[in-house]
Amino acid sequence: MLADCRQTAGKSFILALVACYLAVFKDWRPYLTAGELGTIRIIATDRAQAKVIFRYAKALLTQVPSIEELIVRTTEILTALRPAMATIPGAMLLCASSPYSRRGILWRAFKEHWGREDSPILVWRAPTRTMNQTIPQSLVDAALAEDPAKTAAEFLAEFRVDIETFVNREVVEAAVITGRHELAPVSGVNYLAFVDPSGSVADSFTLAVAHREGDTVILDALRERRPKFSPESVVGEFTGVLMGYGVTEVTGDRYGGEWVVEQFRKHGITYQTSERPKNALYAEFLPSLNSGKVELLDHGRLIAELCALERRTGRGTGRDIVDHPPAGHDDLANATAGAVVMALQSAVGATVISPEALTRAGQATAYGRGPMRYGRSSPSPSVYGLPFSVSLTDLSGH
Repeated sequence: MLADCRQTAGKSFILALVACYLAVFKDWRPYLTAGELGTIRIIATDRAQAKVIFRYAKALLTQVPSIEELIVRTTEILTALRPAMATIPGAMLLCASSPYSRRGILWRAFKEHWGREDSPILVWRAPTRTMNQTIPQSLVDAALAEDPAKTAAEFLAEFRVDIETFVNREVVEAAVITGRHELAPVSGVNYLAFVDPSGSVADSFTLAVAHREGDTVILDALRERRPKFSPESVVGEFTGVLMGYGVTEVTGDRYGGEWVVEQFRKHGITYQTSERPKNALYAEFLPSLNSGKVELLDHGRLIAELCALERRTGRGTGRDIVDHPPAGHDDLANATAGAVVMALQSAVGATVISPEALTRAGQATAYGRGPMRYGRSSPSPSVYGLPFSVSLTDLSGH
């Protein structure tokens, strides 16, 4: 059974109630071996949501003395949910969620099974007021007037049409070099680094190091420290990684203001604030990823974050916004996109001229009338392959 209901619809309580009924009033003994305990597993997007269902179930069971006596407290964890269910006829998997974008397990289940009498899966879809009539209609109407797309999902159990996947999983997986978890530093390679700082509240502190080889950008190293951590200690740790790759300058966003700049400065690293916001980094990162010009590390969390990124239309602006889904994270994805974009830009427009060519150019003469005067045009288009209009000052930065 799958319940597609919105917030405040009471789906957590309903799941707890059904689970308690099945646990107490159905005889599972024919399917359990001697000493084996049946287990109800609560699966949610995070611990907080799982705790809500757990508290409902605990209250339902403990309020009846005769049922409370049956409670057995265990820390046993099921590692294979569906295979275990397959051994027990009549086992039931209950799922409840709120509709969001048109992708993922919920959307596939809804698309394949909702409204089909011949389907073995029951999909239960209901707006908030259908499930909970204590919610005022005026509240729903006001929300619809403010943000129709969001409210249709929040209160009307409609999947959002203004949100789509940023990048296909096939593209991300094609960019991953299987078995490559990190590349050791190589002398003479110009490495660039990007960090996504965090204060250890909810987000991770991440670092990505990359370099460019021809038209391809290679991700060399990736670091993540998840809360809780000491920001100062993480800066010190990341500095060691940067020094190993010969990087003395790192780029990141404006998080933390001068604090982040000062912490890296203490370790001899210059912190530069990125001129591009996160949305712009993703926009520049995507074409190279789609064209196969990026090599990613075999890093599960990075792959998951990239595949979960969403492109949505900004309300009131009409502009595309790329970000993680609600309750999600993109710290590794952000650092990776930043490092890749920096590496892509590192060689754009660069002109490499050998010292021998510069020496010959300095000794060249135009029509035999003395040394060429750089910065002035000459009737001749070039001498030794160098245009007369190019000055030494112009070449000094290359």
